[in-house]
Amino acid sequence: MRFVLVFAVCGLVLTGSSLMTGGIALVALWPALNFLILAAIYGLDKPLWLGKQPSGRMSIAPVVVLAPYLLFTWSIWHIFRRLTPEAARDEVMAGVFLGRRPLGDELPAHVSVVVDLTAEFPRSPAVRDRRVIQIPSLDAQAPPDDRLLAAVEEAARADGVYIHCAAGHGRSALVAALVAVRRGLAGTLDEAVSLLQRSRPAVRLHRRQRLAGERLAPKLSAAFAQQSASKH
Repeated sequence: MRFVLVFAVCGLVLTGSSLMTGGIALVALWPALNFLILAAIYGLDKPLWLGKQPSGRMSIAPVVVLAPYLLFTWSIWHIFRRLTPEAARDEVMAGVFLGRRPLGDELPAHVSVVVDLTAEFPRSPAVRDRRVIQIPSLDAQAPPDDRLLAAVEEAARADGVYIHCAAGHGRSALVAALVAVRRGLAGTLDEAVSLLQRSRPAVRLHRRQRLAGERLAPKLSAAFAQQSASKH
């Protein structure tokens, strides 16, 4: 709701000020439209409206319409990537890497599965021929339960998996935390988050992410217990 209100207010204020000023200020109607569209995207939880296709590429039309927002977002991300002392990724449990959207050689060589939670970025060229699980999600939001569970199950079985969103703190951390529960390394969501924070201290789940995690963690913990019992 916070994102909806912020985007809606910014869009309306920018629209009103540009119309009252007129002239060259009318150019501000483009970013104003972006704010209003983003308010709708967050309010209706429609990450695919940002234009990410199943192939991982971005559709041309949404990119053109949302160019002010996307260019700003991508620019800030690159600035953050260069200035932050935080590692691109951290191995938060055996064979499981949690990090930001990878570039260049930031993807470990033995990783066979990549879980991409971003909706605002195209698929990274660094993933190359890896198996990519795409779950486009909005910042501070959580994917649908069914898609989240499917991704966690596959990631938990993988020998080498890289889980990422934009920065590797929220959306991707939710998936990694649930992988820890599914593997039996944590019994609750809080225990799983603490496990991740030992390697990546900036991990923090937003409200909707925490609610989704608390909803699904018991199911995954029960699945691990059942799997363990069947082996004995």
